[in-house]
Amino acid sequence: MTFYKQQGAMTIEAIFVFPIFLLIVFSGIELSRGLLIRASLNNTLAEAARAIKLEGSKGDFQTLIRDLVNRNTDSLIDSSLIKVTKSELFYCPAQLATGSSCNKEQRQNIPPIARFEVNYDFKSISPLGTLKFNSSIIVKYEQK
Repeated sequence: MTFYKQQGAMTIEAIFVFPIFLLIVFSGIELSRGLLIRASLNNTLAEAARAIKLEGSKGDFQTLIRDLVNRNTDSLIDSSLIKVTKSELFYCPAQLATGSSCNKEQRQNIPPIARFEVNYDFKSISPLGTLKFNSSIIVKYEQK
């Protein structure tokens, strides 16, 4: 008689534990997918930095980054979610590091340095919600 009561208790326990187990498993899968997207985003931003440096482009970097993402058909990144939120030009390393201004001697023979802030919002289907990835690209333009 006690054997049947124990089977019912095990069933009830399994009903309570199984959804929690599934939540943990699927959240782990989504977190892994998010980390894969983060690595892919870093690779794309490194390619964008090389392209900016080689082309010497000072134009629309958001379009350039989106074009690089769209060229890679295997990428998991949604190019419409990439946003370049800030771009700044610096004319000497001290200005980049501390925010101070440069004097004429420091500015003469040094090509400008650009810093771009890039945001990407990864929308997860798990309870993790939206993961926000923020990255910076620092590019030193080549002298021509």
